[in-house]
Amino acid sequence: MFLKLKKAGGGVLHMGCTHGVVYYTSPLWWQESARDHGDALLSFKYPPTVYISDIAGRVARHVNNRTQQRFFQPNDGRVCAPTDTNISLAAAGKLTVNLEWLKKIRRKPRHAEEPKEMDQFSCPHPETRTSDRYSLYDRFHQKKQKRPEERLRSLKLIPDLACLINSSAAEQINRELSSSRYSLCQMKDIHYMFSLRLFFHLHNERLNSSFMKEMEKQSTAEAIRIGLDGKLICGQTGTHTRKSDNSQQQSRSPQAPVKGDSPTGSATVGGYHFSVAMFPINEKNKDKIRQLYAVEKREHDVIAKISRFASLELHDLKSLCPPDLLKDSSSQLMPWLYDNTVNCRIAQIASENQNVAALTTDTFILWYRDWLASRNISDSHLKILENDAQKTLLPRIVGMDRTPETGCHFILWVFDKTEKQIRMYDNTGRHMNISPSDMDILKDAFRNVDALDRWTVCSPQQWRRNYGNNCGVFVCTVSG
Repeated sequence: MFLKLKKAGGGVLHMGCTHGVVYYTSPLWWQESARDHGDALLSFKYPPTVYISDIAGRVARHVNNRTQQRFFQPNDGRVCAPTDTNISLAAAGKLTVNLEWLKKIRRKPRHAEEPKEMDQFSCPHPETRTSDRYSLYDRFHQKKQKRPEERLRSLKLIPDLACLINSSAAEQINRELSSSRYSLCQMKDIHYMFSLRLFFHLHNERLNSSFMKEMEKQSTAEAIRIGLDGKLICGQTGTHTRKSDNSQQQSRSPQAPVKGDSPTGSATVGGYHFSVAMFPINEKNKDKIRQLYAVEKREHDVIAKISRFASLELHDLKSLCPPDLLKDSSSQLMPWLYDNTVNCRIAQIASENQNVAALTTDTFILWYRDWLASRNISDSHLKILENDAQKTLLPRIVGMDRTPETGCHFILWVFDKTEKQIRMYDNTGRHMNISPSDMDILKDAFRNVDALDRWTVCSPQQWRRNYGNNCGVFVCTVSG
């Protein structure tokens, strides 16, 4: 009778992340409703910051009514206030919203932390660090809204977020399920639920396996796996992961876009003044960059591949030269640098000189993990040193903690074979010596190159910063 009246039966409600991995499934015995979405969202320990569905308006109203208007806030889950001006601009396609929390995710290393507050609704999300929540439409339904204020639930209004999210991932999974629709409809309830659970399990396994194979091509790590928290773990054993502290468990994986200090500010040495203003962008290069930014591309599209370990993506270039910098030539506001930005510049310098080799910011992290696990660095992580270069450039990430995986400051180590010397470069002057533990790692890493016991460690005269942060630009400059 329900099928005859509503022309639709049950099905399955599934929720996934931006990569298409399904985290929640629920069989539907009746037609899909906002209550099903609400039950799912309220079951999470940390509700998602952005929820995308084909009934975003109904979901926001229903869940807010169940939680005394506390769940989807501010603006009832819309990207901005539903004023007449905002609605008219959104209808004309001229409204753009920049979310502050989205910028912070890109500018700082992400290490999940347990929020101190236990209130489910006011507690900030451990990854996005915000308590705001948005209910938005996917790209197939954002133009079909009768209510004018519902235009403010369009994902297109947030370009920084739209370029990272495949909002049609759920529809693609439904298309996969449609091939088995007839057999699923003939099953008993218990068999139907088991088949759905098996389907989504195999779906997640396929995505994870494909991602791991891609990471293995870009990394020399022997052991790459996915931990219990769903994050990639490289070069660590299960025993070490369980015994390590929270900062090591949440460590970033190789090739992850973690940024260093912002290169704004200045520094001096011997009366010489150093600042990012020393490197102006001429108008010819500005025009080329404007043309590149004008073309619609995904933020993770590779625009230059300098070496096997150094690929420059579009968002890496924007970290060095943001669109705002092209508008005002006198602007001194500079962005935070991604690891890939520094890695690509140093690789470019090394490619111009046959006697110079370049490592990446992840190299020492891989050595560090091997050393903690077995007091021995695997040969696969030392292949990058198998060259005849006289100088080796190693950019490093350092910070206040002992582990090199939680830092946010760039320094540079230069290994000179001809002079048997290790030169340290740091614009803060705090990291001008190598600790005994780090030296033990370096000795083992260079065991096939030379004995570092006979080498000297020095700190050449260099710029020092007075205020602000410019470590990324500083490392790229002294490398040349």
